[in-house]
Amino acid sequence: MSTTYNIRKVLIADDHSLLRNGLKQLLQQLWSDITVVESNDCRQTLDMMGAHPDIDLVLFDLNMPGLDGFKVLEILANNPCAAPIIVVTASDDIFDMQRTLDAGAVGYILKSESNEVILRAIQLVLAGGIYVTPSITCKQAGGRGQANLSFSKLTSRQCEVLRLMMQGASNKDIAKALNLSEVTVKTHVGAILKTLDVVSRTQAVLAAKKLGYQDK
Repeated sequence: MSTTYNIRKVLIADDHSLLRNGLKQLLQQLWSDITVVESNDCRQTLDMMGAHPDIDLVLFDLNMPGLDGFKVLEILANNPCAAPIIVVTASDDIFDMQRTLDAGAVGYILKSESNEVILRAIQLVLAGGIYVTPSITCKQAGGRGQANLSFSKLTSRQCEVLRLMMQGASNKDIAKALNLSEVTVKTHVGAILKTLDVVSRTQAVLAAKKLGYQDK
């Protein structure tokens, strides 16, 4: 598998060495010359981030010894030089997932996912998207029914815009892909936010994923 997103340094924070080694080998499939920094508890994770301000991506396990994982996540996400953070966890609790995204993470991946899925999730995040393991979002009560109700109110063009938003595309990218002006795309995005009753692109993407909306 190849990618156009070049990163040089990644922090893998997990208290299990086998998991860290497995993730390291996965990353090396995309970037053979990548530098991997490792930590095995929450305090060490903060120390490593302070010692390596050039980290491009963080793969973070919430349940490590030491400090509270959610508090550490908030500290990492609020750093002015914060790198994208993907939580890699064994918890399939939808409330844990929502809390991590609210704290600033841009990905929530179960450790049970296949290598292929993890790699694609990393690529999506690096492209500016948000990834959440689908089996978690499907737990949302009444998800499919709510999806049909909400998304039936979108025009076909708005559905196209939403799909591209879910893939991490910017307004400029969407305008180019759909042969529209950026002003028109901005209007469509505004209509999507109003229909889904959210106030940001990120919230729209998360709402779509939680309601089981398909981006492909």
